[in-house]
Amino acid sequence: MRAERIIAITEIERRRLIHKGISAERIVVIPDGVTLSHPNTVEPPYEYITILSIGRLDVLNKGQDILLQAISLIKDKHSNIKLVII
Repeated sequence: MRAERIIAITEIERRRLIHKGISAERIVVIPDGVTLSHPNTVEPPYEYITILSIGRLDVLNKGQDILLQAISLIKDKHSNIKLVII
């Protein structure tokens, strides 16, 4: 089943979809719902830094092996790092 509408989050993405052959009438631009114009400047106290990886466990395409190697190198200098893989 083909979608009646496709949502793009930017005008650039909309143009990219049109370039790929999708009809402009089917594309609706709805920007992200988060405004970052006023970033939080207060630094909360962290006991550790959490690095989060979300995705399927696929070493060939996702590179979790590289992530694990990088974390082991970083932990040598910064012991307050926690890796969470979902």
